[in-house]
Amino acid sequence: MQAPWVIPGSRSLCKTFVNRDFNRAQQYVQFISATMTDLEHLKPNACRLLAISPTLINTRHPLGWAPLHAVILSGDPSLVKFVLDLPGINLTIKDTSTFNPTSPAADILCRQQELCPNICGTESTSGATALHFACMRGDMEILNLVLEMSMSHDMRDDSKRLPLEYFDLERVTPATVQAYLTASKAWRMRWRLLEKKGKESIYLLDAHVTLYFLRRYDSILWCHTQGRL
Repeated sequence: MQAPWVIPGSRSLCKTFVNRDFNRAQQYVQFISATMTDLEHLKPNACRLLAISPTLINTRHPLGWAPLHAVILSGDPSLVKFVLDLPGINLTIKDTSTFNPTSPAADILCRQQELCPNICGTESTSGATALHFACMRGDMEILNLVLEMSMSHDMRDDSKRLPLEYFDLERVTPATVQAYLTASKAWRMRWRLLEKKGKESIYLLDAHVTLYFLRRYDSILWCHTQGRL
């Protein structure tokens, strides 16, 4: 699992989120939307990262997770809100890590230092989204922030697990689980309504198209009977 090409900026940003260093995170993220004319006003750390990548917030850690996942697992609601409000943030980015019982000890240590110190080192989270990690964290305030972004509640990880299945039932409060279930039910109702409206629009379009071709056919047929074709 050791990546041959290391991405220092992504690792630094993830570690910053794990350490809940809000001020430093603002420095790192500040350069994302900066122009070259703004460069002189940025602090040294941000300048170095700007040279690496202008889209660092969506750049995966070499081992597969994204800075968004790290900030959600940090447990800091103010930092989570700060990141979720960033322009261009990819809310559907998935974890592509491949942890398992045979993962190298160095990778497991790196995961605990740069994703979350409390995560089980060999637990597979491949394919997990921000909502999966919010459920894993089990913090109601953070979960609500993620739920407000209206991302899919039916997206499964690579082990076919829904976000709901990431709850630690020995630690999460019943109120947090209920908040998720309520939001999930409302999301599904909105989705069905949008799906129904979409089908109605398609049926209406089909009707207009069919009517158009029937009229064209009648016109061509009439011209043919009059000897005009």
